[in-house]
Amino acid sequence: MDLLITNFSRSSAAGYKDGDIVVAASQNKSLWENAQNIFNKLNTGPNPITGYYDNPFVSAYLEQVSRYKYTRLNSNEVKRIDLENDEEEILSATPNHQGRYVLIDKSVAESKHLFGSAGKEVWYDGRQNFDTDKLWGAIETHSDFRKAENLSWPFTPTERRYFLIISCAHLKHDEHVECSSKTAVQKTRPIYEEALINPITNQTKRVMARRRRWFVPYWDYSAIDTDITRNQTKASDFRNFPFNNCETHDVDEDCRCKIKEGLYIPEGA
Repeated sequence: MDLLITNFSRSSAAGYKDGDIVVAASQNKSLWENAQNIFNKLNTGPNPITGYYDNPFVSAYLEQVSRYKYTRLNSNEVKRIDLENDEEEILSATPNHQGRYVLIDKSVAESKHLFGSAGKEVWYDGRQNFDTDKLWGAIETHSDFRKAENLSWPFTPTERRYFLIISCAHLKHDEHVECSSKTAVQKTRPIYEEALINPITNQTKRVMARRRRWFVPYWDYSAIDTDITRNQTKASDFRNFPFNNCETHDVDEDCRCKIKEGLYIPEGA
């Protein structure tokens, strides 16, 4: 998991503080983000002569991420394949017993990526719960991009100058376990508290007490020069440093909770 960490503090109580985890990107999230960037880069558009897409990379990519694939059979019917379970059915403009139907001309006109030829169009629709390995298998088959080279979040040059970037994982019994998306979301949650807004009715409102609950005390790492990390003219991306990558940073140890550390005491505690 990649972490974008603040190296400065805001004056307000609910502002970012030095060490706060601003962004936490799991490996799956990074792979999906990079896959989309590659798709946008290699999607050169339809054939300027035919007006239809004929790029095998685009069709292979859409085959993995889309929910439905439509193939026009004639002027009235299309075959729809549910790409999550491979179920097929024939649809027309007349609703079937389940109320499903397709307005073919409208669907063809509105499709962002149209394959095939006139009268035999193929298009995709919806979004499925795709398999990351299969998606990257398609990308590697139809391009020079490799999954192993796209495991990290593509932080911008500006982010690398104004923030500190490290990677971490669950390190258990010398085993390296990638962080889940659930863990990543947890590490970027704020701290909320109930604020009294009407003492007569005891009406309260949920307000943000701290911008982030979790922080990383990077200043305690001997391998990190804080003067360099706080110099906004230089990049502070330590993900590729052997002394500072996820092989040595444990999300369960390095990510600290402000409540547990006594840096924030909840109201009424």
